[in-house]
Amino acid sequence: IALITKATGVTVPWTLWFKGFLPVGIILTLIQPALLYLIYPPQIKDAPAAPRWAGEQLKTMGAMTGQEITMLLLVIGALGFWIGGAAYIDPAIVSAFVILGMVIFRVVSWNDIVGHSQAWNTLIWFATLVTMAGGLAETKFLDWLAASLVPMLSGLSAYATIGGVVLTFYFLHYFFASITAHTATLFPLFLAVAIKIPVLSPVAWALL
Repeated sequence: IALITKATGVTVPWTLWFKGFLPVGIILTLIQPALLYLIYPPQIKDAPAAPRWAGEQLKTMGAMTGQEITMLLLVIGALGFWIGGAAYIDPAIVSAFVILGMVIFRVVSWNDIVGHSQAWNTLIWFATLVTMAGGLAETKFLDWLAASLVPMLSGLSAYATIGGVVLTFYFLHYFFASITAHTATLFPLFLAVAIKIPVLSPVAWALL
């Protein structure tokens, strides 16, 4: 979402993102379990002892602790702000407050948080890459690149243009070691090119 905002100046709220995913999401939700059952049929299809075992495990775990209830409230609060409050507070700020709340209410310790080196590594790289994407937009590099590449797509039908841009972006993922690197590197460039093609709105291009 930050990359979209940097490249286009358009903020995509959670509700719009959800609506864009919903048609595909419903199909995947309905088909995936049946498809997995067909491809990887379970060896054990009847386990009458499983409910009894699960009940025993729940008794052993006991009731929810105060820390678990606090964590649940923090997660619900974060989802509420992400879904309904995006116009008033940045989602990243919400995340920061949730982490702060987890420390203040002793859900986790500060040592637990700083010990997740891989998460900090991702955060630093994403922050750097988002800033670089913003710099490319501010220096008009993305506009120059788009102006250079858009003529190559002229003469194609709307559907061919959409398919060509989206599929090229998709298959270039296989030249990168991770989805993070692929998205952070190419997404601003492809979006800058795409929004210059007037077959779709900038928001529609971003969601695609």
